Amino acid sequence: IVKDMKDRIKHSFMTEEAFEKIQERSYILENDVIVLFLAAKMKEDETVMLEAGFEIFGKEKQNMKVVNLGGGNEHLKLAQKLGIDPASCPAAVYFPKWLTMKESISTQSFQVTRDVDFAQEHLIQWIWHHMDIKGYIVFKSHTNQTVDVFWNDPIHKREWPSFTLKPRSSEKRNVVLGHQFQIRKRVGREVMEVKYVVRTTEGFVDVGDRQIHWYEGWAEDPDHPDKSAITEPGAQSTGADKIIGHALTKGVARFRRRMGRHFRYHIHGNPALFLQAMLGSMVGVMMISMFIVSTIVRFMALLREAQGRQRRVFIMKSHGF
Repeated sequence: IVKDMKDRIKHSFMTEEAFEKIQERSYILENDVIVLFLAAKMKEDETVMLEAGFEIFGKEKQNMKVVNLGGGNEHLKLAQKLGIDPASCPAAVYFPKWLTMKESISTQSFQVTRDVDFAQEHLIQWIWHHMDIKGYIVFKSHTNQTVDVFWNDPIHKREWPSFTLKPRSSEKRNVVLGHQFQIRKRVGREVMEVKYVVRTTEGFVDVGDRQIHWYEGWAEDPDHPDKSAITEPGAQSTGADKIIGHALTKGVARFRRRMGRHFRYHIHGNPALFLQAMLGSMVGVMMISMFIVSTIVRFMALLREAQGRQRRVFIMKSHGF
């Protein structure tokens, strides 16, 4: 097994020389960097399994460094600056690009996770999220209805139309980890919807009449995921997902009635700003109403005053004044 994994390894982790270079005071990181801190040196078979497991990141693997805290004082000093105790290892640290490592530490711009289990997908997804590695999802329709797919924008807190899935058709889309899609269709006067969240680099979503089925895995060629063949439903998982010991993930979700559909409007953006705008509009309407009422009252008062003046003139004339 170890020999077979060695044959699959095509990319290498960051070298010690490159790691020393990026730690220089004035060196600005040109790429996002992941550093894995280990408490002790790994055995050969464990090292090979780790190398093979991280092949799913392709060429981005060269921006990752595995550090053994028993290997030198310099590594221990770096771990202490990051608040990492060797007893709590393994741990993973993310350093963002366009900053020096010193700036990341002084401004607390780095992120640490201690949920490092190389047999689980949490670490893989955590790294993928921070390295902004792209994946691809295929949406395939098995219904005679037209389906609209919306993307949830986490920054602006609103939805954006992504594409329309025509009956019995398919669409392939590039995605990143954590992308959320709302799949909607109309049934009579109601709108039914279901949510799908991207969890791996490769996925296949079957859209049916009542529910969706998804099949997820890792791309065989992480450097060119757009050229890899998306795993068809029911097929055996192949490629990198076998290397890290995970079977093809499957799931299902049912369409549900969209809540609030009958109001025919939705609040987008910051609710506080929406409330402020509503209160401002109400105050404006009240001021305009008060202006109109005061104008009418003033006009009626002037009218009564004119009528009283005419009445007094008439009385004076009738008495010969």
